[in-house]
Amino acid sequence: MFVLHFGAAISAAVLRENVEDNIKEDMKYSIITQYGNNLHIDDSNKDITESWDMLQQRLRCCAVNDEGWGLYQESNWFYEHSYIQREFVPPSCCVYENRVGQYLNLQKCQSFAFGPPRMQTGAQNNALHYRGCYSAAREIVIKQANLVIGIVFSFCVFLITGVVVGVLFIRKLGETGEMEY
Repeated sequence: MFVLHFGAAISAAVLRENVEDNIKEDMKYSIITQYGNNLHIDDSNKDITESWDMLQQRLRCCAVNDEGWGLYQESNWFYEHSYIQREFVPPSCCVYENRVGQYLNLQKCQSFAFGPPRMQTGAQNNALHYRGCYSAAREIVIKQANLVIGIVFSFCVFLITGVVVGVLFIRKLGETGEMEY
């Protein structure tokens, strides 16, 4: 059991970078091809859109990478949506004031003329989330991983202690000569 835990820890450390890259690519792909695309026809796209909106609202983030709101301009959502209104990001990328119950400035967030999200650089847009959802989610996972690592470490110590106590018990029985089978 100890060897399995130890092997899993080594595998996780070695494969972590590949897993992170794959997760980022899958997140980008889902925004570009599925977010807001044919929602009335495709239930899976609707689920993905709702998931992204919930993730962005709860983690106060936008797109995948930090300052990565430009990804929405590469998406099917943008091409289907932008001919009606020049909105460069969905409302879920915008700062929402819970105490007031509304967005800080939805129009500025979605179509600011002097900087993000229309342009990659420019004046600061305080109505838009600059943090990417990957780094926001990664931070939460790392915090939770510390708890899991502590539990696994404690379990390994418990296993080793059990083995040591068992060996000492058998040795003690062997010394007294009271071992009967």
